[in-house]
Amino acid sequence: MNAAQVLNLERVLTHTTRLFLDRSALIQEGGRTWTWREMELRVAALRKLGLRKGDRILVQSRDNVQMFESCWIAFRLGCVWVPTNFRLTPSEVA
Repeated sequence: MNAAQVLNLERVLTHTTRLFLDRSALIQEGGRTWTWREMELRVAALRKLGLRKGDRILVQSRDNVQMFESCWIAFRLGCVWVPTNFRLTPSEVA
């Protein structure tokens, strides 16, 4: 098996960031954009807070920028991304 056959999302995102650091990574309706550099800064910030490979990131949100960001950060840090339905109550999520 060669490297191309073992590519995962973390490696794709790392490679994309290196190639397109100052290009748009995310474009929100209304014109707000985030660059790959800005997304990398968010990853670094959460890493500094102690988030590590294998940690779980539970996200209870509608489809929005934060949902994308949490997914991306989980893949980059090797965390387990746990999206839940935003309509669930806290006790149902627990």
